[in-house]
Amino acid sequence: DAYIARDWDSLEPLLAGTGSFHDATAELVFGGAEAQGKAAMMTLFREGYAGIRRMELRPLRAFHSGHYAIFEGELDWTLQLDRGGEVSSVMPFITILRIENGLIVSHRDFADYAPFLTALRATRDDVSE
Repeated sequence: DAYIARDWDSLEPLLAGTGSFHDATAELVFGGAEAQGKAAMMTLFREGYAGIRRMELRPLRAFHSGHYAIFEGELDWTLQLDRGGEVSSVMPFITILRIENGLIVSHRDFADYAPFLTALRATRDDVSE
């Protein structure tokens, strides 16, 4: 919940010092999103995701198995563009957390960024017309 709400101050104490984050599917949007260690994760979230204006997860399924918590849903989000303007999209989204001793040691996101990239292309087409 803190991650989706971009409530970084609430999220930070939930992370293990040696925790890691990776969203390999974000390569085309964020140039890849990966961080090792709590400090690097918080820098990525606070600075790398600063352009995210809103996020809402419409949950489809969630389950816990052993050390893992898996969340699947549709992410409805808006990103402010560097050149001005915003792009909004809804896309399939999965988060997999590994939790040890009550702390997140691994956070993996997987998303289908195709709807976002389509919406982004549409804003570029509007500018060129």
